[in-house]
Amino acid sequence: MLIDDLIKLNRSSRNTIYAVLIIIARIAVYNWVIIPRTAYLSAAQQYESVADDLVRKTRIAAGAIKIQNSRLNKLHRELEHAYSGLFTSAQADEFFRRLQVLAANTGCTIDSLNFIAPKSAKNKAQHETDEVISKTVKLTVIGPYDSIVGFLGKLQLNDKKVWIKSLRIETMPKDIGELTCDVTFVIYSIVEKEFALDE
Repeated sequence: MLIDDLIKLNRSSRNTIYAVLIIIARIAVYNWVIIPRTAYLSAAQQYESVADDLVRKTRIAAGAIKIQNSRLNKLHRELEHAYSGLFTSAQADEFFRRLQVLAANTGCTIDSLNFIAPKSAKNKAQHETDEVISKTVKLTVIGPYDSIVGFLGKLQLNDKKVWIKSLRIETMPKDIGELTCDVTFVIYSIVEKEFALDE
């Protein structure tokens, strides 16, 4: 019936119907083929911009991590350098035992040696396994000026650090050519503690 009506139409009406059918077919193809492809291309383009942004952020983060690692390595070196100036407990004991010999070798006499109560501080960076103890000593040495200067020089020639906090040199009351030197110095020793790992 529809075909019969189509046959009866004049030529211009038929051409119009064919044109309408072609337009409808093109719209259908456009909706089924072109629009999904453009949506896919748009999504791919957004994915590419997001991927480029992620690559950029990854490079920035990698650069920041590299800088932080460099800083961390520098801090580790500084910490190791600082630790190299610290005495161990055994080295500190040996240092104090050698003070009398050191004074005698430089021509001085130790008149008094007093230890001031130690202060300790736990090193949080080492998970509280190391403890740094300051040992402060008040020392009185008697001898000629050159001998006292030699004693102080040898005191600081140690490969571990000795910090002189105060120094006072006075003449002896009897003026026999000798001087009295009151020196307060500090050494720092590290006490390494062992700790058990949880297994």
